[in-house]
Amino acid sequence: MKFIQHPGDILDQHSIQKIREEAPKAEQQKKLTQEQLSLIYQEEWLRLFIPKKYQGLEMPLPDALQILEALAYADGSLGWTVNLAAGANLFAAYIQPALSERIYTDPKACTAGSGALSGIATQVKGGYNVKGSWKYGSASSHATAFTANCRLKTDGTDNAPEFYSFVFFPEEVHVKDTWRSYGLQATSSHDFEIDHIQVPEERIFSLLKPSPYEQGPLYRFPFMQFAELTTCLQLTGMACHFFDEVSALLTHKKGMQGEALRDHDKVKDTLAQAEAQLESAKSWLYWLVQEAWEFCEAEKAIPEELLRKISLSTKHAAKVAREASEMLYPLTGMTVLNPATELNRCWRDLHTASQHVLLSPLGFVALNNF
Repeated sequence: MKFIQHPGDILDQHSIQKIREEAPKAEQQKKLTQEQLSLIYQEEWLRLFIPKKYQGLEMPLPDALQILEALAYADGSLGWTVNLAAGANLFAAYIQPALSERIYTDPKACTAGSGALSGIATQVKGGYNVKGSWKYGSASSHATAFTANCRLKTDGTDNAPEFYSFVFFPEEVHVKDTWRSYGLQATSSHDFEIDHIQVPEERIFSLLKPSPYEQGPLYRFPFMQFAELTTCLQLTGMACHFFDEVSALLTHKKGMQGEALRDHDKVKDTLAQAEAQLESAKSWLYWLVQEAWEFCEAEKAIPEELLRKISLSTKHAAKVAREASEMLYPLTGMTVLNPATELNRCWRDLHTASQHVLLSPLGFVALNNF
C-alpha cells in the first residue's frame, strides 16, 4: 500500500488558497461561490466516479477518497458539497445508459438527493406516479439532477417493502429554502419535494447490487461502505484543517514569559497525541480500503468480514476526528469562539458533519431522528 499523504499535500496550494479565500463569501451567501464552482468544474472533482464512457474519470476508489478528504481539508462546505454530489454522480453507472448519457456527459453534471426512504411511487401505465418530501439535499442550488428513494405502492397500501431509487430533473423538484445550520452553511443542503408527477420506467435504478451496466472495479464496491467511507473522510479532512489552524494560532500566541505556546511541553504533547490518534485511525481505514479494492480489481466479492471492518473503521475514524479536535479546543482560547475566524468555521463544520446518520454509533436506529 502506498504512503498516505497529508490531505494538504494532495491538492496544489493555489487551489487550497483560492477555495479558502472564497469560503467566507460562500458562507455569507449560503452556497458555493461562482469562483469555487468554476474551480470544481475545471478540476473535474464532480466527475471522479462517473464512467469513462460518459467522459468521467472513473478514478480508483483509494485515490478518489484522498481527493475528497483533501477537499474537506481545504474547506468543509466545499468538501461536503463535492463529496455528496460526486458520490451521487456514481449513480451514472446504475441508471439506464440512455438517461445517464443525457445527464452525465454534461461537464457540470451534479446530482443532489437523499438516501431517506420518504417517498411513495405508485405504478401506473408506462411508469410511476411519485410524491414525497426529502431532507438535506446537499448541492441543491446547482444540481442538474436529483435522486430520491421511494417505496413502491402496488397493492393499495403503503407497506410494500420493495423500493427503488428514482431520477428527477430540477424542473420537476421543488427545493425549499430550509438549510439553517451551525456549520456547513454553504452546502445548500435544502429539503426538496415532489408532488404527484409521473415519470417513465427508465427513471428507476437500484444500488443494492453491482452495476448492471458497468464492469469496472469501482462499480463492484458496495454502495453502503462507499457512502460510509466518503462521509467519514470529510471529518478527518476537516479535523486535519482544524489541527493546522490550532498549530498556527499557538505559534503566534505567547505565554506568560513571552514564549510561543506552541513550544510549551504540554501543548506539544497534546498536539502530538491528537495527531497520532487521527493518523492511526486513518491508516487502518485506508489499509482496509486498499485490501477491499484489490478484491474488486480481481473481480471477486469482498468478504463480509472485511466489509464489516470497513464500516467499523469509518465510525471509529469519525469518532477520533471529533474527539481529537476536542482535545485541542481548550488550547485555542477565545479565538475559536469568533464566527469570523477560519478556526471557528472549521470547528462548526466538523461538528455539523459528525451528526450524519452514517457515522452514528447507533447506525440506522438513528435514521428517523436525523
